Amino acid sequence: MIKTAVISGCIVGIAASLADVTVSGKFRSGIRVIIALLLIVVVTGPFMKTDFKTFIAQYIDELEDIQEQRIQQTMSEDVMDEAENRLSQYIAAKLETAGIKPKSVSIELTVTSDGLAQVVRTDVTIEKSQIKYYDDIKRIVDNELMQGEVNVTWEEKGAEENKAEVVRPENGQAEN
Repeated sequence: MIKTAVISGCIVGIAASLADVTVSGKFRSGIRVIIALLLIVVVTGPFMKTDFKTFIAQYIDELEDIQEQRIQQTMSEDVMDEAENRLSQYIAAKLETAGIKPKSVSIELTVTSDGLAQVVRTDVTIEKSQIKYYDDIKRIVDNELMQGEVNVTWEEKGAEENKAEVVRPENGQAEN
């Protein structure tokens, strides 16, 4: 009985070491908790007449669930990144159609509690010579996305310094 507990403890220790090396930082603490609980049950199991095979089967099922959740989270992040990129390209095309040539357009999305994607912020960078289009940029972005804040920044050609605009000023004038 003691021999079984010691051997089981060694096996769980090896599994814990492997998990520490292979599992990403996000899930490492969760895996450590599961392994600690497993170690307690494995070491005390022989003394409590616990069905070790059933417990290990449940443990493997839990690990598979954790892995599946990780894969789903990674896929969700990839989908959000792709959606942000495509929306950014769409807004850039709309601005170009209006005669505005943005240096960059960046859109940040979030997922609401009911699972819907929502625009949080749109950042548009233009050349300083196109500052006259500030109101047009706001209007186009507002009409197309109808959500989130709109930040417009501009750069002088060759200048290192960016000048940020106040987000959606009340009087419609751009401020430095």
